[in-house]
Amino acid sequence: MIGVPSLTASAADGPNLAAGRAAAASSAHAEYPAPNTTDGNASTYWESAGGGLPQWVQTDLGTAARVDEVTLKLPPSWESRTQTLSLQGSADGTSFATLKSSAAYSFTPGAANAVKVTFPATLTRFVRVNITANTGWQAAQLSELEVRAAAASSGNLAAGKALRASSSNGAFVASNANDGNRASYWASRENELPQWIEADLGSSVGVDRVVLRLPDGWAARSQTLKLQGSTNGTEFTDLTASKDYRFDAAGGQSATISFDATTTRYVRVLVTANSGSPSAQLAELEVYGPATGDTQAPSAPADLAFTEPATGQIRLTWKASTDNTGVTGYDVYANNTLLASVAGGVTTYTDTRPAGQTVVYHVRAKDAAGNVSANSNTVTRAGDTGDTQAPTAPGALAFTEPSTGQIRLTWQASTDNTGVTGYDIYANNVLRGTVAGNVLTYTDTQSASTTVSYFVRAKDAAGNASGNSNTVTRNGSTGTASNLAVNKPITASSVVHTFVAANANDNSTTTYWEGAGGSYPNTLTVQLGSNAETQSVVVKLNPDSSWGPRTQRIEVLGREQSSSSFNSLAAAKDYAFSPASGNTVTIPVAARVADVQLKFTANSGSGAGQVAEFQVLGAPAANPDLQVTGITAAPAAPVESDTITLTATVRNAGALAAPASKVEFRLGGSKVATGNVGALAVGASTQVSAAIGARDAGSYVLSAVADPENEVIEQNETNNTYTGSSRWSCSRSPAPTWSRRRSPPRPRPRPRATRSRSPSPSGTRAPWPPRAAATASP
Repeated sequence: MIGVPSLTASAADGPNLAAGRAAAASSAHAEYPAPNTTDGNASTYWESAGGGLPQWVQTDLGTAARVDEVTLKLPPSWESRTQTLSLQGSADGTSFATLKSSAAYSFTPGAANAVKVTFPATLTRFVRVNITANTGWQAAQLSELEVRAAAASSGNLAAGKALRASSSNGAFVASNANDGNRASYWASRENELPQWIEADLGSSVGVDRVVLRLPDGWAARSQTLKLQGSTNGTEFTDLTASKDYRFDAAGGQSATISFDATTTRYVRVLVTANSGSPSAQLAELEVYGPATGDTQAPSAPADLAFTEPATGQIRLTWKASTDNTGVTGYDVYANNTLLASVAGGVTTYTDTRPAGQTVVYHVRAKDAAGNVSANSNTVTRAGDTGDTQAPTAPGALAFTEPSTGQIRLTWQASTDNTGVTGYDIYANNVLRGTVAGNVLTYTDTQSASTTVSYFVRAKDAAGNASGNSNTVTRNGSTGTASNLAVNKPITASSVVHTFVAANANDNSTTTYWEGAGGSYPNTLTVQLGSNAETQSVVVKLNPDSSWGPRTQRIEVLGREQSSSSFNSLAAAKDYAFSPASGNTVTIPVAARVADVQLKFTANSGSGAGQVAEFQVLGAPAANPDLQVTGITAAPAAPVESDTITLTATVRNAGALAAPASKVEFRLGGSKVATGNVGALAVGASTQVSAAIGARDAGSYVLSAVADPENEVIEQNETNNTYTGSSRWSCSRSPAPTWSRRRSPPRPRPRPRATRSRSPSPSGTRAPWPPRAAATASP
């Protein structure tokens, strides 16, 4: 491997570090002492004295070492028995920590009366076996206690990753500490210790060792430092205690610091003293993790979005992450604080917040080994400040290229109830720039060979943001052909460490793919999505001089979109890569294919194929291109009791007629209905409707996806989704109204015909006697 330091992993069964080492026990029968467990003879054995359990036996490895397996043996001729035991480790022989919890282990002649006990790689000097039960005898018994060294560490996980520091002194910046050049170094400002430098590994992965280096030829010195780790870059915990580390010629101007394996994303070196300078200094910061086990983090959750189904409720949704062993859960963060965790099969979470509170969310995926993905995109629920209406989406986004390397974007103005205050321009889904609300152009600078897709969002003073505008793509070109492979789905037959397949078409020669050593043939396959008329394939390595000359034997194969098999397009041949020629080779390939594959069978510079950039130059072949150009809802302003109908306009923008297909309707990113789309001629459009029933009150984003299952092979598979320009709201049903009316009046008592009353003294008729008061029944 070139440009990145690496260590070759040893076999799973490392050397026995306990062989011939001192041994001790809680007690021992006079004829069966503790040293019998490390003498290499399975016929001799240790047995505890008396009949009392628990009892223990331990070995001193002489110095702290990384271990991950213990083999326990009894004499091979003994009868079967089961011993219940646990493993413990200690740095000083006094304070012990559990390496493996207590469990019952069966010793059988069929397995040579031996058992293997594995555990996460741990740095320890003393290894103790604590036995609490033995079905074969009243005492504890062992003939051999073998302690295996852990496999060597992974490649340098900090290579090529972002570094930052508390300060730097002039040109001695943080990035010097992982540029692979021992002559360059980072130095903090003088006379301001303590100072720190840290590496962002990109996601949380297993780490257990750090190597620190200074430039060769420097005078000897000691630096007092400790290591810290963090999963969020804000809250750090100590990985090691502060200690003096010697840097001198005898030690290669290096210090190696091992610690118990942990999962972290940020590794920080905190320096508090330096005998050779008034500043902290490092030429290289290298981070290593376990070579075995699962060290691959899940992919980041995608398309995080939210709806507000009811006042005070925020419903988050996201697309599932992928992982080599399976995602076991998602952590949901609110304002950078862990809010909740959900299971790996759950991709929604509903939070409760006051309507006036602004909150920012992101999500991380995790697997069973503790590897944690990078953050998802963030979404912000702005507190209700009175203005909750988002601007309409910018319209008619288009581009021109006024000169080489310049891309001038134009769009139609958005509208807003309070006024548009700005537009955010996104390139390949990353914020590229911002202009004022009265500016409707933006000029970007990109190399002619770079393929880049743009969209624009409008925003107002309250922070409300519109939906995305339409997307436009400027295809990078080499001569008359475009690079069709950039950021397309890409897979490899194998990878080593973090040098994954996606590095080979990310438009950067500073990252690269590398196959697993000794696994020829290695294949690297890019899926163009549909047939293309190819002209050539370009294979690049990093042009830096550290990537010395090498020769790779490569065959190019292709798959036509209607076929299930690959055919050879360019026979296997040796291709020479040299920094003098840009470490680039071009292979002529004239074919009509949807997938292009490189097959490697030799590499003089490594044990497997290596590619920094895999380019396929050509032009899309004629195919349909299904797009949704609009979506509406009826009624436009419904209440919860209304039945809703969504209507999407689907257009075939391709160069071939499209067969019958489907369109999927979504609310807030979740599927709610599917409609059938008839066959469409070139340039034809049709409207498709689907009833989605009644909906809960809330504000929703309407969207639709043409050909959601990718059943139609299209010229462009990335433009099937359309999102409405403004949020669509469903209101609560009005409360029932009740009319109030008087109870019917009681009949006026009739005067009795046979009786009359005398006039009152005033000369008026006396009033009728008062009615009896009504009383409620008990």
